[in-house]
Amino acid sequence: MGFPGIIKKQGLDFNYFSKVTVTWSSFGGGASDGYGCDLVIPFSTQYGGILLLNEDSSSVVAVSYNGSTQHDELNPSLPSKGICYDNRTVSLIWFKLISGSSAVVSIRAWNQ
Repeated sequence: MGFPGIIKKQGLDFNYFSKVTVTWSSFGGGASDGYGCDLVIPFSTQYGGILLLNEDSSSVVAVSYNGSTQHDELNPSLPSKGICYDNRTVSLIWFKLISGSSAVVSIRAWNQ
């Protein structure tokens, strides 16, 4: 059943969802060249937000937004298991394991 006057949105979609399985111990370790980012969000999150969630029960994951500096830690035993940013411009993200053998990180992003 359709809804009169409601049409499917055309054009760019400013909603993003992905999961990354992290198994490497250095930023860029998941890239074929050893440097590239692990995730590209295809739009600016400046007027939206981003949510990072470590879905593992024990592995700790570090997060970087430039590929060299650790900017966050997704620790499943702390409230930082999930981190949400509002109005922060993010498009490239690197991950690495701090502890454990692997972890699944889910990423949700949105903009106006």
